Amino acid sequence: MSIVKTLTAISLCALLPLDAAYASKLPKTATKLSSAEVTKIYAGMSANYDRGKAYYAPDGTYFMVGMDNSWYGEGKWTVKGNKACTSLTWHSVKDGKSGNAPGFCNAWYKNGNDYWSLWDGNKGKKGYPTDFWYNGELKKMQNGDAVTATYNSLKNKK
Repeated sequence: MSIVKTLTAISLCALLPLDAAYASKLPKTATKLSSAEVTKIYAGMSANYDRGKAYYAPDGTYFMVGMDNSWYGEGKWTVKGNKACTSLTWHSVKDGKSGNAPGFCNAWYKNGNDYWSLWDGNKGKKGYPTDFWYNGELKKMQNGDAVTATYNSLKNKK
């Protein structure tokens, strides 16, 4: 699988854990999170996705490594309104190739104690839902940096 396809799959798989709740519509009583609330979700946090790990540094730097350590990447994460967006340049450990992964955003809402996100990575893709609400993203997050040591190790293998 190409690195771009893998990174796209990471973003998609990040939405599909078995214990999360899904909805085709956002609950009517849900409210948008503020940019400060969305920033708090990501700043200084690491996320464990099916095929990779990400670290959202408080300064807006974004690091990712493949679970199989075959690639690593760096980029930026930003928040505007209730949306958190990422951009990433990836690098293959094996052959040194690199490229830009598509940037994606998650829009965030809260309904009671549930946090709902809508990922825009399926926008324009035939056969994929574009209004797939999900409330399991926070379960993937952990406080602190669990990524950059591996990122630096992979980067130094060049």
